[in-house]
Amino acid sequence: MPLNGALGFMKDKTMGLFDKLIGRSKKKSQAHETIEIMDDAIQFAATKWVYFIETMPFKESAPLKEKIFIFFVPATEGLKNSFPALKNAPEAILLMIVAKGVELSGTHTKEQIEGALGLPLP
Repeated sequence: MPLNGALGFMKDKTMGLFDKLIGRSKKKSQAHETIEIMDDAIQFAATKWVYFIETMPFKESAPLKEKIFIFFVPATEGLKNSFPALKNAPEAILLMIVAKGVELSGTHTKEQIEGALGLPLP
């Protein structure tokens, strides 16, 4: 092995060890990856919600909570398929994304969504 190659190899090993010692990692955590795609995931949910609400034959009196929970199953599958960072996301995160998508869509207010789900939205 040429000297330059050996020195480069040692530098890579030393810097990798240094990074581990100070807690710096080249691979992003799942939480970091999820945060990076959050806006896109919420936009995805909003778009799918509008399509869902316009094509599903709900009675006028159907509660918003019921509509959201019916939508939740296909929405989470779509989110997991479209955003690998969400493959193992907890249901609470997925529900927050769906709820924020409903809010972003403009079909319901934040207050209406919070009232229907019984939890505050960020």
